Amino acid sequence: MAKAPADDHFEITAACDARCIHCPRLEMDRPMKAMEMALFRNMIDQAADLRVPFLCPNGYGEICTIPVAALETYFDHIATKRQPLRDPD
Repeated sequence: MAKAPADDHFEITAACDARCIHCPRLEMDRPMKAMEMALFRNMIDQAADLRVPFLCPNGYGEICTIPVAALETYFDHIATKRQPLRDPD
C-alpha cells in the first residue's frame, strides 16, 4: 500500500467570478467548471483508502460559484467515508 500524504489539497471548481490581479486562473487552460462528480468520488475514495487525515478543497476557483445543493453532494460523499476529517488545529 502506498504511503499516505499528510494532506490532500484539491480544487472542486476552477470557476470564479472575481478578477483578482494576483490570480493566474484566467491564463490557465483548464475548464472553468466544477470537478466531475465521478472524478471527485474516485479521489476521495482513494484518499480514504490511504487514510489521508486532512482534505482541503482549495485552489484558484471560487467554491461559492457552485450551487449549495450541488456542493452538498460533494461534502456528503466525504461524510460517507469511515474516517472523519480532522480539524487541523
